[in-house]
Amino acid sequence: MRLCPNCSNPIGADAPKCDKCGAVFVSSWKPLVAEPEKHYPVEFTASAGEYFRIWIVNLVLTILTVGIYSAWAKVRKKRYFYGHTRIDRDSFEYRGRPIAILKGRLIAVAERDLPEITARRRAHYLQLLSLCEGSREIKPMYPNLPQGVCPYVFPVLVKNDVQRWVDFLRTKGVPASRWPDLPPEVRDSQVFPETANLAEHTVLLPIHQSLTTAQVDKMGSVLTNCSGGL
Repeated sequence: MRLCPNCSNPIGADAPKCDKCGAVFVSSWKPLVAEPEKHYPVEFTASAGEYFRIWIVNLVLTILTVGIYSAWAKVRKKRYFYGHTRIDRDSFEYRGRPIAILKGRLIAVAERDLPEITARRRAHYLQLLSLCEGSREIKPMYPNLPQGVCPYVFPVLVKNDVQRWVDFLRTKGVPASRWPDLPPEVRDSQVFPETANLAEHTVLLPIHQSLTTAQVDKMGSVLTNCSGGL
């Protein structure tokens, strides 16, 4: 016997509905039976001799490559331990990729130096911006550098053939470049006139953080002094 949850009327254990209030039960009541506990055997089948060979190779290659191989060393070690750990005769699989691990480590290192990198790039940009003031042949594309922005290059607009500018600057030791090749979808100057115009009149100067103030000053000097002859 059990009680109806709606009116507390005593009903049979397998009754489909209550005789008093008419409540219908979706399924008959059955007590829960706890399943017996299952124990799975855990095995570790690795050996010291096998791991020593992996460890010594990882150590030597990591030293020879100045730490670069450490990403591959980690993957080899993890795969060995995971593959030799078994639960109920099933082993684990380590799916980490060494290239992804190496990239992550490089990004982590770069992020620690990011404020310094940003500061040096901004200083180089502002230095070139100051050197280009007053020039009639060139015009900085972005005369204002917003706070917190880390510039990639220093773009300037020139009046005539951009390739002549790039070639001339390179002969003077300035690693200038032009706007990257446009995709076919935007090469039509009638449909995308502004895009085509920028591609034909933009010179890009490097402002890498490894440059010195003297090197940036030389680039700015060459750029402004050659503007009258092109």
